[in-house]
This record gives sequence, structure tokens and C-alpha cells, in this order.
Amino acid sequence: MSEAISAGPVYQFGRKWSLVIADNTGAGLDLSQFRVKFNVKRTGVMTPNSADIRVYNLDLSTAAKIRDEFTQVVLQAGYEGNYGKIFVGNIKQTILGRENSTDTFVDIIAGDGDAAYIGAVMNTSFSAGTSASDHLNAAQGTLTPKGVTAGFTGPLPGKKLPRGKVMYGMTRDYIKKIANDAGFTASIQDGQLVMISEKTYLPGQVVVLTSKTGMIGTPQQTIEGVNCRCLLNPGLKINGRFQIDNASVAQFAINLSVLGSPANTPAPFTQDGVYYIIVAEHIGDTRGTEWYTNLVGITVQVSANPANALQVGNGGS
Repeated sequence: MSEAISAGPVYQFGRKWSLVIADNTGAGLDLSQFRVKFNVKRTGVMTPNSADIRVYNLDLSTAAKIRDEFTQVVLQAGYEGNYGKIFVGNIKQTILGRENSTDTFVDIIAGDGDAAYIGAVMNTSFSAGTSASDHLNAAQGTLTPKGVTAGFTGPLPGKKLPRGKVMYGMTRDYIKKIANDAGFTASIQDGQLVMISEKTYLPGQVVVLTSKTGMIGTPQQTIEGVNCRCLLNPGLKINGRFQIDNASVAQFAINLSVLGSPANTPAPFTQDGVYYIIVAEHIGDTRGTEWYTNLVGITVQVSANPANALQVGNGGS
């Protein structure tokens, strides 16, 4: 079992953010000077990540232009020295409204890779001797024209098919099957298809969370994993890792009346406090108090509980 290598402490100080939207030609509009509230939800499954963004007090002509012309959004946030993208996606709906007698708003509802998820279709055949990598490359070829490029992919099994194969249908279904057959997970992150073995994690260092590096409150053990809140941190990626002190986690309280129920089985702790990120939610208000990342992490030590744990592997194999 490989050892996790922890990154040095990153102290969160001095908020920083950027909100840029663009039209189909690539012409952009920077809205960073306005008050912005956002909620970004990211998971490690194929269902597209989403962002709900509210921009305050734009003039009417700009608000109408956003509604009628702009199709893409890039949201970056964090702190001085720890700043980066937290969402890249397509604008699906724009709503103009008024919050009170003085404040107007534009709501931007966006999805990450949703056009490819909904619209990419496969219609191809393969001769005998092809592998999972060949099938994934063909699937990727239908995603790229719809805005989803190839991201990190661990090495897939090299077994060759003895017969030909036909792939006809939704690309997302074939990607899920390729991933499932290989023991991988597949998801779209910031416009890239990411496929990683269930026995490993995204390359990179562990993000160490303490009260000095941004952890807020007390982490909670649940049936899904260990839930943790920290100051907004763009370095916390799906399929990546964070590390906490297990002694600081509030344990799950079982219900004696339903012993044996899956709803009464807490997710296991790790020995070293390193957890694999399956949910990351970024919440912020550029002129308010909210500036947080909410995490759900599970163990990367398969010996802890094979039912809901991930084994540590080497090099994604």
C-alpha cells in the first residue's frame, strides 16, 4: 500500500475571485467587480457538475446581454497564494430579477459538460483485437466537438477483444461501461473527462486541513463518509485527498432499534486521517461571510471496510 505524502500547510488569507462569462465567439465579460454569490456542486459521477451564480446590480442593458448572448462561464476563487478554477461550464439559464427595493440580480445556472453528457452519441464498429483504450478514444471523439476534452486517465486494461464490437447509443453509457468493466470511475471536471481507477486517486499531494489552515467547526462521521467544512480551497479536487486529525471527528451515533440497516452503518475512519474526495461544494459571497468548501471523503484503505472503501494503488493501475 503506497504512503500518502502531505503537502505543507497553506494558510488562507486575503480573498480573491474572478467571474468571466463569454459568448460563442469567445468574447468575454468580466463581472468580478460586482457582488457575486455562488454555489458550486461537484461529484465524482458522470452526472454534470453544476453552479448557481447570482450577480448583483448590473445595468439593464448588460443584464439583457448576458441573458441573450452569453453561453459560457469561468468562476475562480480562493485566497492569495491559493487561487484557481472552481467551475467551468455552459450557461443553461439566465434569470433577471429583483431581490428587494434596491438590489437587482442576474441568476446564472450552469452545467459542466452537460452538452456532451446529453448530446454525444456513438455510432461506430470495431474489428477484432481492439482494447478498452480504443473504445475510450472513440468515445472521446464524440465528446470533444461538444466541449469536453480528454483529462487525466489512468492506464486501462490492455486485454484485446477476440471479436468485433459495435457501439451505438449514448456516449455517456459507453463511458460508464468502459469505466465499470475496468474498475474505474468516470466524471466530467471543468470540461474534461477524468477516468481513474477505483484503487487509487488523482495524482498530487494531500491537502492538510487544520484550524490553522482553514478547517471550520467539527468534521462529522456519517453513513456516506466523513463530512468536513473549510475555508474555500480550489485545491480540493474530486478524486483528490484531504487529511484531518481523526481525533477531531464527531462520531456517528448508531440507532439501536435498527441495527444491521445500511442507514445505521457509519463510514469507516482511516488510520492516518487521509480521505478520498467524492463530493466538493464551494459556497461563496464576495461581499458576505460565506466563503467555504464542504467535503465528503471516504477511506482510501480497503482493509478498513471493503463495502465503502477505496484501496490505495500505484500509478492508477
